[in-house]
Amino acid sequence: MAPTTLRLSRRIAGRALPLLLLAACAVERAAGYTEGRSEAGTAFERGTAELCTLGMSLSTEDRFDPETGLFYARHLGCLVSDREKGYAEGWNDFFRAAAARGEFDGVSLRHKARTEEQVLAAFAADPGAEIPRGGALRDPTGRFAIESAGASLVVRPAGRDLGSVLPAGVGANPRVLFADGGTTALLRWEHETGTRHATIDLPSGRLLQIY
Repeated sequence: MAPTTLRLSRRIAGRALPLLLLAACAVERAAGYTEGRSEAGTAFERGTAELCTLGMSLSTEDRFDPETGLFYARHLGCLVSDREKGYAEGWNDFFRAAAARGEFDGVSLRHKARTEEQVLAAFAADPGAEIPRGGALRDPTGRFAIESAGASLVVRPAGRDLGSVLPAGVGANPRVLFADGGTTALLRWEHETGTRHATIDLPSGRLLQIY
């Protein structure tokens, strides 16, 4: 083969390789999508209602999705391939479509999703009550107590010795408003970066949103 022809062949091969790799990645992602959507359907039939996230969770809290009212409770691990990316997309697309059809109405916590503007407006109308350091505050119905534990909070249902511990940094002497019939706590506290807000589902003791 002539030198000029050889150089041209190598140039063409060099340009084609990235395209072949992209095509292979697309095939893997599509296969993962099909698998994820299929397994989501099976999980749904068994009563599962959760979203899928890539990577390991760095917190004990599963992230809340206000659009569906579900939590990202399925973690695929820290080594993420194109197939796993597609799997997560397929899984989540299935459950997002189910939520849009109203499959989780009355079950999910979508009705508790709030924008930061809504929380700000609530505190503008009512400053709420402060939880003293080392103290506790009960909701108006007396069913739940929010206890201060250093830089963390413990949500403790009435009559239970154990409660749900919220992540450190959520609430240092916060002010609290209760909403949704006393089942949701709106928090406001001062942080070195400014005023912060969060919402908590009291029956489950789970952090919903933080602003």
